[in-house]
Amino acid sequence: MVIPIAGVSQFILGLVLLIAWVFIQQHRKRGNAPAIKSVAYFESYFIHFACFNFILAAPHLVLFFAPETFPVVMGIGYTVAHLFVFIALGYLSRMTVSLIPRIARFEKAVFVFWLAFGAVVGVLNTLFATLQNQPTFNFATGLTEFHIPDFIGIIFGNASLLAYVPLIVLFTISVFKNRGPKRTRALLFAFGMLIIMVAGPLHAVARDWQTYVSADLFNVIGVVLVAIGIIIQIDEGFSAKASNEVIQPSRSVE
Repeated sequence: MVIPIAGVSQFILGLVLLIAWVFIQQHRKRGNAPAIKSVAYFESYFIHFACFNFILAAPHLVLFFAPETFPVVMGIGYTVAHLFVFIALGYLSRMTVSLIPRIARFEKAVFVFWLAFGAVVGVLNTLFATLQNQPTFNFATGLTEFHIPDFIGIIFGNASLLAYVPLIVLFTISVFKNRGPKRTRALLFAFGMLIIMVAGPLHAVARDWQTYVSADLFNVIGVVLVAIGIIIQIDEGFSAKASNEVIQPSRSVE
């Protein structure tokens, strides 16, 4: 049996995202860190992105006991998985809007837009990936081949840019405006998100295992950079909390 490269690839990336999510949660809970909205949105992005990868990896299991069902199962998995992508992208846009004071009040509306957009694309995927143009598995190369129409690929590409680019621009601006830890985490966020934005679509166009491995490697690097930036931001919250406790003694001490 040929190893399903896409299945292994998506599972590894999902596992990395899940580990990053768990580590960030544990770090945040240690010492009861103050709530930071952007950290919460990043956590939501990580866990939904992880779900996307796990759901996209799971259909490859049928290749080992019922390979004839793969096109249908993979078609369903593809459609369901991409619903989680739009939720993840929605959290990125929600974060972007929340960081701009003038439009911060619209963050929930922006998130609702992404949910509605994802539902519409979900219908398109059902029609053109689940019921028609179903994915196939190439037993000669071990690659999963998707046959979605070009216009759906264009929608995915533009949606990704719409979610990632504004946030990357904000973090890049922050790099030049700040110093110290704030500048470091902004740099990590900007580079990490840029790498994920560029490397993610490589899976869709991969025609050999080397491309899949390269995409995975860069995605892991991007996730790690963002995770480190989140840890730095959480630690800033710890420091700020500690400083406030020193400056403002508790009533029991008074």
